[in-house]
This record gives sequence, structure tokens and C-alpha cells, in this order.
Amino acid sequence: TALLLILLLLVGYAMVEGDWQRGLTFLLKPDFEALTLRNMLTAVGLSFFTIGTGMAIMMTYGSYLTHRMSVAASAVKVAVSVPVCAMIAGFAIFPLVFANGLDPAGGPGLVLVTLPTAFGQMPGGTFFGTLFFILASFAALTSAIAGMEPSVAWSEERGIPRVVAAIVIGVVSWVLGLGTVLSFNLWADWHPLGFLAPFAGMTVFQIVDFITSNVMLPLINILIALFVGWIMPLSILEQELGAGRPKLMRLWRFLLRVVAPVLIAVVLIAGIIGS
Repeated sequence: TALLLILLLLVGYAMVEGDWQRGLTFLLKPDFEALTLRNMLTAVGLSFFTIGTGMAIMMTYGSYLTHRMSVAASAVKVAVSVPVCAMIAGFAIFPLVFANGLDPAGGPGLVLVTLPTAFGQMPGGTFFGTLFFILASFAALTSAIAGMEPSVAWSEERGIPRVVAAIVIGVVSWVLGLGTVLSFNLWADWHPLGFLAPFAGMTVFQIVDFITSNVMLPLINILIALFVGWIMPLSILEQELGAGRPKLMRLWRFLLRVVAPVLIAVVLIAGIIGS
């Protein structure tokens, strides 16, 4: 709640000090020329990443739920709250970006490089910039905890103490993550897979981002959908999701068995070929 309040405060500041009209146009006006298969693949990967599907995060946290809590209701809350919070963040960021003549397509650099510049040029920018990066730090920390939890839980099941597993996995993740951090400075001009056409000009960070978000997550989610739709017994699904709505259950299972895997596979294959 506190983080959301800080974000809403930044939205109010952006409405006063930012280019609110251009920010709204950038966020809400459709640009159908940008609707390429590559961008669709990126959007699919991003949607999986933001809600944590395909990384065992949702399954691990779901296993901690009591039977009194509805899995379906919890899933709907996550699926709705994530894009809502993302839009609120966009309303806070992009009006300030346009007001200061910055590039809205800056990607990760928008937060790490251009936003500090923007805050530095604004009245009260030090205060609001500090609030923003406190928010970003909490978001990164909670995401890191969620990403580590499946590995920590797996280690616990094999007799490794939770504290030891958390420390080891955290250190290993931090060391491996240095490659992505260095991609923005010392390794900015290093393209380790430049000899392969799909990865030409990509840094370590961009390679990791492309493979995980655009290939691994869609592929894993296809396999999960097929497993749940075709292999997992219907009785288990009804027990976990509720058997009170048989028509809705049949529709959901059909989407999971056929529609979702086919559509994701088409976007995945076309996006990879197009890249």
C-alpha cells in the first residue's frame, strides 16, 4: 500500500510538472504499425515475466495457500493488479520524460540513466527522485525474493536448511547477474553472440533478456498449458479451482488445451523467424 501511495504521489507530480498530454497519447493511443510479430513475442514474454508464470513462482506460492483461499480469485487479482500498477507507473514516468525532452524508448536505461537526469532538472527533483528509486528498490527486492523462492523451496525439500539455500542461491544469482549490470558500462560494446544473426549487436543483458523472455518463458508456458490441459486429472483441477461452474471449467480447459498453446506457439515461432 505504501509503495502504491508513493507511485500515486509521483503521478500527481507528473500531472503538474510533466507533459501530461503527450504522456497520455504515448501510453493510450494505439500504434498499429508497431504491431509486428517480434513486438508481439516481446509482449507475450513480458506478460509471462511480470505475473511470474513459467518460472515456478506462481506454483510455489500457490502451494502455500490454504484451502480457504481461492486459487482462481488469487490468479485474477494478480492478472488485474499487475497491468494496473504498470499503467500507473507509466503515468508517473512518461509525462516527465517528454517534459524534459528525453527518449521514451530508452528501455532499462530510462530508469537507470535518463530518469535521474530528468529528476535533476526538476524543482524538488531530489526529493521525488529519492522516492522513486526507493520504490524501484523495493520492487527489485520483492521480485528477487519471488524469483529465488522456487529454488529455495526445492532445496528445502532435499534437506538443505532454508537459510543456507537462500544465501547460496542469492550469492550465485548476484554473481551471474553482474554480467547484465556490466552490459550497461564496461561491457556495453561487447556482443558475445554477434556472429549469430538473431543476436547481432546484443549485449549480455539483451541476450539473456531475449532468450528468457522471448523463448524460454513462452515455451515453458506452452508445456505447462499442455500438461494441465491434457495430463492433469480433471478431479484435481476441480478440487483446486472449484467445481461449481462446470461450463466455465470446460471453456477454461479448452482454452488451455488448444487455444493458448497454439496462439503462443504461432507468436513464438513467427517472432523467432522474424528476428
